[in-house]
Amino acid sequence: MASGKDTGFKITPDEIKAIAEQMKSLPHARDAAITSKRDALVSLAPAIKEMQDKGYTIAAIAEWLSRHTQVKVSAATLREAIKPRQRNVKTPIRQSRSKPKTSLPQPEITLLDTPSPRPTSDAATLPLDGL
Repeated sequence: MASGKDTGFKITPDEIKAIAEQMKSLPHARDAAITSKRDALVSLAPAIKEMQDKGYTIAAIAEWLSRHTQVKVSAATLREAIKPRQRNVKTPIRQSRSKPKTSLPQPEITLLDTPSPRPTSDAATLPLDGL
């Protein structure tokens, strides 16, 4: 039964370097997924930033891309594609502990001037029959 070790395996440091170079030169596996111009520009954002750091304007970068690559892009499209995305975060509504500044009008309550019903006899004067 094999012990998991290949005792006959030998490789030189130069062969390891050659294999590493081959691995480095392989294209990114996700490159096939880049299908839109926006996705391509987002992937190029670090290189675009480097060009800006060298003094190139967005318009100049867009022109260079359009002339020298298959990415035909306007300055406006380039600017929109590389600008930082803002997260859509809902801000909570502040709850105030004090009374509201504007109060709603209080409804008016009108009491009708009607006499209250009076008992016809006084309870103290009722005869206590049958007790």
